[in-house]
Parts: sequence; C-alpha cells; structure tokens
Amino acid sequence: MGYGILSFPLWTIIVNDRGYSDIMLQHFPGQNLHENLSGEWAAAIRYDGISTPGGVSMWFTPEFEEPYFFTTNSTFWTIKPISTWDDPNNLVEGNDTGYSKISNGVVTVEIRYQRIDTVTGIAVGLQPNEVGTILPIMRNRYVLKVTYKVTNISSALLTNVCFFQFLHAHPNADYDPNNYGVYDPTFCPVGAFQEYRYD
Repeated sequence: MGYGILSFPLWTIIVNDRGYSDIMLQHFPGQNLHENLSGEWAAAIRYDGISTPGGVSMWFTPEFEEPYFFTTNSTFWTIKPISTWDDPNNLVEGNDTGYSKISNGVVTVEIRYQRIDTVTGIAVGLQPNEVGTILPIMRNRYVLKVTYKVTNISSALLTNVCFFQFLHAHPNADYDPNNYGVYDPTFCPVGAFQEYRYD
C-alpha cells in the first residue's frame, strides 16, 4: 500500500491509498512541530448485504497504526495508488492536490484531496470586541477538502448506503498531564468487545 504527502503552509498530512492517516504535523514558524492527529483519520462504508459479520460498516483501510493491534474488516484493494502534486491552478504552495482509487468488488471509491486557501479563515465561534460588538473568531486559513466518489460496480441495486468519516484528533498543541488518553491492548482483542472495533 502506498502513501502520499500533502504539504502546505502550516501543516503536512501523510495519507495512504485508502484515505487513512495517523500523521498530520502542524508547523508554525519559530515553534516545534505538533502532531495534530495522534489518533486516526479513516473512512468506512455500509450498505445492505455488505460482506461483514452482522453487516457492520467496512473500513477502507486494512489496519490502523494506533492502537497497534487494530486490524480491520476491510476487503478493499488499491486500483490507483495515491499520487500527490502541486496543481498549477491552485495557488496554495506545496503538494496541494491528491487522488487515489480503491474497490472491494462491489463499489469503487475515488478519493480526491484539495488544499484550499480561504484567505480569511473560517469562523469557529464568536467573541465580543472591546466595544461589545460580537465578532467571529477566525481560524484555519488553509483547509483540506476531501471528497469521496462511490460508484456501484455490482449488477445489483445497493440500498441503505452509508458513508462514515472517522477522526480522532489531538488539537491542544501540548502534551501536558491534562491532555492524555490510555487504552488496554489486552481488553479489546478478546470477547464481545473484539467486534466493536469494526463498527
């Protein structure tokens, strides 16, 4: 399975052919790098008759890097490995565009990445200024737009198709004692809890 690097001003993300990532680094001038994911970015699909135990969602990626034991129920394979490039029509610096294509024999999924410069940022909240006027809090000038095109390649009609995007982020920009998580690697691989990782 291949990996591609989408790099832009302020941050970089490494994704695999199936749209999975465990590495997104934020880099501000004069500061240390910060790992924003410290978790996972992954996608899944479900539809009536999907070939998973109990008909649960199927992950696109065959494994997660953390937790290390997390193999998935994916039967997807790569049709077109991920490629990333600097699109001359996109004024954002760096590898601002990417594409890959996968299939499980029932559907194909085309994954497209486009880095967008919003110029002003996007509103993430509201705050009053010194004269009491409520103004938007602007953040994230550069955003990554990811689109998934799902095509039914089977001879049957697919019903109840659902798409899921999973994100486990680490946004605080620090690793102090108030910002942590733990898991027990002996807990999930056994018994009834074992199947929760698939849904």
